[in-house]
Formats: sequence, structure tokens, C-alpha cells
Amino acid sequence: MTALAKIGGIAQASDEQARGVEEVNTAVGQVDTVTQSISANAEQSAAASEELNSQAAQVQALAEQLRTLVDGRASEAGQQPTVSRRTEPPRPATTAPFTAASSCPRAQHTSGDEGQFL
Repeated sequence: MTALAKIGGIAQASDEQARGVEEVNTAVGQVDTVTQSISANAEQSAAASEELNSQAAQVQALAEQLRTLVDGRASEAGQQPTVSRRTEPPRPATTAPFTAASSCPRAQHTSGDEGQFL
């Protein structure tokens, strides 16, 4: 093998190595972009969770105030309070499909499944 052939082989291997390094750099940049996006989404989720917790606490306080008002008025009238806390889990929603006709008495069915309102 001549020196010129060896130099050509080294140059070709060097070019392939440079392309491989470029591909790795591109992949690392993409991973960095995805990581930043995930981090931003996690921060948004945490903020939304805190807001929901705050709103849930407000609803709970309002419900307690309502119970107090209802209990107080029932006591003033000499009646037993009618509001009680639910101890059993909520019932699952029905699986019946929603249609316009089932929810609106003025809906008319056309040739398709969708309702036409008057």
C-alpha cells in the first residue's frame, strides 16, 4: 500500500468520523430541546395543580358555609337538617350516548344522526 493510498484512507475515515460527530451533536441538541420542553410542561402542571388545590379548598369552604346556613335555618324552624355528607362513592355516569333529541325536546332528527333544531 502506498503512502498516497494510506493518506486517502485516513482522509475518508476522518470524514466519516466528522459526520458521526455531527450526528451525535444534532441528537444531543434534540435531547436538550425535549428536556427543556418537558421541564416547562412540568412547571405548568405544578402551577395548575396548585391552582386546582386552591380552588378545591375554596369550594370546600363554601360548601361548609352552605351546610352551616342550611343547618341553622333548619334548627330555627325546628326541623332536622336535610343536607348531609355523602358517605358512599358517587355513582358512575350512564353510558347512554348523547343525542340532541334526548336532551332537547324541540330537536328533530334528519336523515343522519345529528339533530336539527327549530
